[in-house]
Amino acid sequence: MATEDILPYVGRLFWNDQVIGTGFVVHASGLIATCYHVAAVGGTPPVAKTFVIKLHADDRPIRVEGTDKFDATQDVALLRAIDPLPDEAVPPRLVQSSAATAGTMFQIQGYGDMQGDDPRHAYTFSPAVGMIVGPTRRDGVDLLQLSSKQILKGMSGSPIVVASLGGVVGIV
Repeated sequence: MATEDILPYVGRLFWNDQVIGTGFVVHASGLIATCYHVAAVGGTPPVAKTFVIKLHADDRPIRVEGTDKFDATQDVALLRAIDPLPDEAVPPRLVQSSAATAGTMFQIQGYGDMQGDDPRHAYTFSPAVGMIVGPTRRDGVDLLQLSSKQILKGMSGSPIVVASLGGVVGIV
């Protein structure tokens, strides 16, 4: 799975015309996954809040709405598309995170906000690569620890793609 395979189903999430993070299509019915803390910008809980996502597939605004499918502890939220998704936004294969062992390489594609480091320029989608360090626990929650020099603020909600496993193993 190459970076160009990731792009069609990944998009920038907006709240009140401001980019708040990244989301990605996880089901053909229009389900979009992101981090709970990203969706919570619209309100806590984000249920019935209307956001906009611009998928890389065609960059047109697509209205999405917060669902009651979220978990603040696991930091995950599902949104549902109100508007139709482009045909190119085919959901990726989802893979159990336990299949991604220490030393496994990953790639992500997300909205990287470098404004703190480079305020004179606007960035859109940025890639990141790295290695899975291994499983860890934070506050009783199982996580994959990642090592990457390219992950930027704003990439929260990006899919973690492991090419050797042929799919997505988690969310940044």
